[in-house]
Amino acid sequence: MNSTLTPEALQRLADEDLMTLVERKDADAFAVLYDRHGGAAYSLAHRIVGDSGIAEDVTQEAFLSVWRSGARFDAARGSVRSWTLGIVRNRAIDALRRAS
Repeated sequence: MNSTLTPEALQRLADEDLMTLVERKDADAFAVLYDRHGGAAYSLAHRIVGDSGIAEDVTQEAFLSVWRSGARFDAARGSVRSWTLGIVRNRAIDALRRAS
């Protein structure tokens, strides 16, 4: 499902508003969210796992989780960025455990 909003309108939305659309499986809103936070997510994953390939996998798994479980985001508990990076951190730790 794609957004009825223009790309420019999506870019102007706050992360929390994008998450409302992501919960409804809006692929365009998800793409904007990924563009905003994908770099930081990859950087965190790479710092934790120390391997670019594994960091890419971890980042992909984390954003897949965001796509599937966007409804679990709770703005009262923190920002979209901190929630997303928490998922990345957990996936990275899981990857380290699998590797050892």
